[in-house]
Amino acid sequence: MKNAIIFIGATAMYLFYVVLLATFMLAYGSDAKQVVVDVNGFGEAKIEYIMLLFLTPLLTLAYYYIAEEMSCRRCRIRKS
Repeated sequence: MKNAIIFIGATAMYLFYVVLLATFMLAYGSDAKQVVVDVNGFGEAKIEYIMLLFLTPLLTLAYYYIAEEMSCRRCRIRKS
């Protein structure tokens, strides 16, 4: 279960980063250095809101597990 949470959380974090990167690059590439983000262009805002409510605790837990795994690996390396 822990590995599944880490995988899902890390994947979601990466995908959120890709969206942020794409938004920034579109804004940076425009003459005005800005972009308009329509959060309800297809009527999806309510679904995205619900998804974010559930994903936020999952991402927090995944981040904690990732940090815990990294910390434990450092401990094992030092003991060797």
